[in-house]
Amino acid sequence: MKRPDYRTLQALDAVIRERGFERAAQKLCITQSAVSQRIKQLENMFGQPLLVRTVPPRPTEQGQKLLALLRQVELLEEEWLGDEQTGSTPLLLSLAVNADSLATWLLPALAPVLADSPIRLNLQVEDETRTQERLRRGEVVGAVSIQHQALPSCLVDKLGALDYLFVASKPFAERYLPNGVPRSSLLIAPAVAFDLEDGRPQA
Repeated sequence: MKRPDYRTLQALDAVIRERGFERAAQKLCITQSAVSQRIKQLENMFGQPLLVRTVPPRPTEQGQKLLALLRQVELLEEEWLGDEQTGSTPLLLSLAVNADSLATWLLPALAPVLADSPIRLNLQVEDETRTQERLRRGEVVGAVSIQHQALPSCLVDKLGALDYLFVASKPFAERYLPNGVPRSSLLIAPAVAFDLEDGRPQA
């Protein structure tokens, strides 16, 4: 069984987090050449590329799996050593969450945990249909998602449901929704999308 040196995994992680080899080297306090050597060592061990050398670099599928492994190891270390390291650097916890959850219930729900534990959150805002993909790629350790099926080595818990109230100003309703809200009216009414991939009613 191939057992990677976690120093080499940290180099891979730093290149992704810092969006390049130079900043990764600065973060790890080693030379850029040393970062390249560690990643090359990993790639030789697994016999395949772990990074796509774009700007910024991104992990390959195997690289994503190794980064997910590193996240799990870091969490286990914190769980086992947390009591001995009280007062040390807070644990960085990366979560993928949709904008609506972040704007409403998420932070109040996490407040008791954050008050009692030295945790620093890295919240990555993504549409709820795509948050699980960030978890699959190893970019986060948890996600608020609409997907019911758990990924390998992950668990799924139902959090509840968000209720939305559809409102409009009187002039808007009179102009675009004179006959209520049939699909045909929604297709021509002005809309604000979360991003370019955000869906809207289809004909």
